[in-house]
Amino acid sequence: MSDPAQLLKMASALGTRLTRIRRDIHSHPELAFNEKRTARCVAEMLRAADVEVRTGVGRTGVVGLLRVKGARRTVALRADMDALPLQEANAVPYRSRNAGVMHACGHDGHTAMLLGAAFMLSRMRRELPGNVKFLFQPAEEIVSGAPGMVKDGALASPKVDAIFAAHVSTDRPFGTIALREGPGMAGADHFRIVVTGRGGHASHPDRTRDPLVPANQIYQELAGVRRMADPFQPCVISICSFKTGVSYNVIPHSVEMRGTLRTFQPKTRARVMDRMERVVRQTAAAYSVEGRIFWDISCPMLVNDVASVGIVKAAAAALGRRVVKDKMTMGSEDFSFYLQRVPGAFFSIGTRRGRKVMGHHSNRFDFDERILPIGAAMLVQCAQTFLASK
Repeated sequence: MSDPAQLLKMASALGTRLTRIRRDIHSHPELAFNEKRTARCVAEMLRAADVEVRTGVGRTGVVGLLRVKGARRTVALRADMDALPLQEANAVPYRSRNAGVMHACGHDGHTAMLLGAAFMLSRMRRELPGNVKFLFQPAEEIVSGAPGMVKDGALASPKVDAIFAAHVSTDRPFGTIALREGPGMAGADHFRIVVTGRGGHASHPDRTRDPLVPANQIYQELAGVRRMADPFQPCVISICSFKTGVSYNVIPHSVEMRGTLRTFQPKTRARVMDRMERVVRQTAAAYSVEGRIFWDISCPMLVNDVASVGIVKAAAAALGRRVVKDKMTMGSEDFSFYLQRVPGAFFSIGTRRGRKVMGHHSNRFDFDERILPIGAAMLVQCAQTFLASK
C-alpha cells in the first residue's frame, strides 16, 4: 500500500493534466446517453494507461479494468459523465461550446478525478492486492445510467466486492469529506401528468373543455397532498415543467406537467402516490376532462454501507482530510442502484474557499479545480484501503 505522502505527491503532479482534461470535457458537454465524445476520450486515456476497456456499457458508458494476477477481490470506483440542459452563463475560456448544454453539477470534474485515479493505480499495480474497476457512467442526471451499467455487467466479470464514488460540493469547505452511514439521499419517482380536454377558439370557451383550469387546480391540490403523509417522514413533490398551448387565441387540447416525488419510506411513497393519482383523476373529472398520471422513472434511496463508510473515513484520515457527518438530503443519486447489489459508500468533497459560489444546477456553476488531485487521491486511497482490509 502506497505511502499517503507519496500518493499526494503523485496526485499533485497530475494537477495540471487533470485540469486540462476537466476543461476539455466542460467545453464539450453531452446530455444523458449522448456522451459519445466524452466516452471516446475516456476510453483512449484508459487504454494509454494500460487499462482494459469496455465501451458501450449501459449504452454510452465505459468500464476500465486494472487486472491484478491472483486477485481475490475487486473494488470499483465510479464517475458520472453527463451534463445538463442549461445555457452556460460563465465567461470563462473553457465555457460550453454546445448551445443549451452545460456541466453544471461537476460531472466533468468527477470524470477527471477518476481518470487521475486510474493513472495512479496503473502505475502502482504491482503493489495492489486486488483488481480495480473504473465505471464511467452515463445519464446520472436522469437517474437512468446505473441500471443499464448493472444490466450490462459492470459489476461482474470479475465480481465487484465494494464500490465508491465522490461528488464535488460547493456547500462544503475546500477538501472536507462529508458522508453518513445508512440512508443519505431520497428515493425519486419521476411523473408526468396529462390533462386532456377539447380545444377551441379563445372567444368561445363555452364550446371547449379547457384543460388549463383543472390543470392549475391539480397543481395547487398536489401541494396539499403532503398533508396526507406522516409529518415525521420527509416527502417532497415538485412540479418542474408545465407545457401547453402555442397561441394567444387558441384554447389548447391538453396540458402536460412533469415533476418528481421524493421520499425515504416505502409506506409514505405508496400513500402519497395513491393520493396523487386520485387528485389528478378526480379533479379532472370535476371539469369534465380526463386526467392521468404516468410514473416514468424510479430511483431507490441511497444507503451507504457502514463498513464502507469506515473505509472512506480511514482513507480521508490517511490523507489528512477533515471528515464531517453529512445531512440527509431530498436529492437523489442513481449510485443507489449499485449499492443495492454491492456494499459501498458515496461521499462529497468540499470545493468552497470562502467566496460565494453558485450552487449545483445553476447556469453559473463552477468549482475550484485544485480539488481534482485531492479527489483522485481520495479514490485511490479508498481502493487501496479496501483491498488491504480483511
